[in-house]
Amino acid sequence: RSGRTVLQYFGGTYESAKTDGRKEFLRMIDFIKKNKGKVNEIMVYALDRFSRTGGAAIKLATDLREKHGVIINAVTQPVDTSNPSGVLSQGMHLLFSEFDNKLRSQRVVAGLKAKFEKGIWAVNAPQGYDSVIINGERKLVVNAEGKIIVKAFQWKIDGIKNIEIVERLQSLGLKKMNKMQVQRILVNPFYCGMIAHGMLNGRVIEGQHEKMISREMFLRVNNILEGSSRFNISHKPDDINLPLKVFMWCVDCAKPITGYKMKVKVKKGSEQTFQYYYKCRTKGCCFNKNVKDIHGKFETLLARITIKAEFIEPLMFQLEKTFNDLNAENKGKEKYLKELQTELQKKVDTIEEKYFIGGEMTKETYDKFATRYASEKFEISKQMENCTVSSSNHKSKLKRALEFACNPLKMWQCGSIGIKEKLQRLLFPEGLAYDKEIGAFRTNTINSLIAVIARLSGDSLLVQMQMAPILGSQSRSAEK
Repeated sequence: RSGRTVLQYFGGTYESAKTDGRKEFLRMIDFIKKNKGKVNEIMVYALDRFSRTGGAAIKLATDLREKHGVIINAVTQPVDTSNPSGVLSQGMHLLFSEFDNKLRSQRVVAGLKAKFEKGIWAVNAPQGYDSVIINGERKLVVNAEGKIIVKAFQWKIDGIKNIEIVERLQSLGLKKMNKMQVQRILVNPFYCGMIAHGMLNGRVIEGQHEKMISREMFLRVNNILEGSSRFNISHKPDDINLPLKVFMWCVDCAKPITGYKMKVKVKKGSEQTFQYYYKCRTKGCCFNKNVKDIHGKFETLLARITIKAEFIEPLMFQLEKTFNDLNAENKGKEKYLKELQTELQKKVDTIEEKYFIGGEMTKETYDKFATRYASEKFEISKQMENCTVSSSNHKSKLKRALEFACNPLKMWQCGSIGIKEKLQRLLFPEGLAYDKEIGAFRTNTINSLIAVIARLSGDSLLVQMQMAPILGSQSRSAEK
């Protein structure tokens, strides 16, 4: 009707005008540059549909007008930019568009923060949850996918690696699951009923959504993840020849010991072979040992912490007695911690009533107490997790542990790289240090059950390796 010829349409992708990095917007600018002299104006419904970047939008409008001869025509805000007053008017419209955008953003952020502080998850539901409307209110509930994800937490407690957890989840129907997703899920407190978000400034709030797992299970999983961070370097397939790589570290420089292989010269026509070595990462450390030497010493260590079959029955009797004593002690401690937890919850209920209902408390005061109480609740939960001793089927578990202790050497020699790694971490949770001066292993921590076995056996080699003082210092409470 106005006699204009439309060369191209842009937009329709629901991209926000708060930035000028929109795909359709950039495509439009590129079209104008490539068709210089053919385009006279950009038609938009309103100037805030063109851009809400304020000063940047004014500069862009000026460049289009002066360099390319293109004006911006807003059909609901007609402005004649052929004169200074029109340019000023258009610039003010663009500045007010940015101001309005920031004002709305501020209101949205304030509303979201208020919801988070009440324990309401106000953004997209995490994986494994659906957003549903119940009695007019939005609720987050565990969906069918979430019931599968729960298994990942239990598998982690059972000692399964993340890559294997991914494979299991994929086999159960979660085809798009990957290792990074699993890691994010395992460390997200949302799944145990807590809310952590950047708007809460580091605070953790009790959520109103459905829990997928218990808080105790979440803490157990994250204790495992925290403890395994030292061994987070995966082995390549050929590292079956270097099972102590990274697990072992140098006494002199406290750096992980790596490994490498060298080709061995062979006669022409013979199959190529390799020699494997362990080497310290620190330049100038001069630690370079053939795997046969290191593995020989490690196998000697495993042989020395092996328990003889005739000692299983008396040890079983003593371990069961110790277990029962510890369980009695821990039940008393758990009861005390539950009482503290109940009292703390009463305090939380009181400040929430004063702040949200009675209006008797300022936001600053509420935030101060809420943060402190949340921290105290978290610490109590961690202590409860540490003092919990499962009594289900403990006899068979103790028996299996003792049977395993009868021959850890054979298991290590015959096992795959995965079995070797698990066995090493089980026996020596913090790894092993190697002292090249005396040619022996050292460690700060040894598995509690193995510590009991070694102490009862009074092994002389462990004394020579300076492990006996460490084993002797294992407390009775640690032996659980």
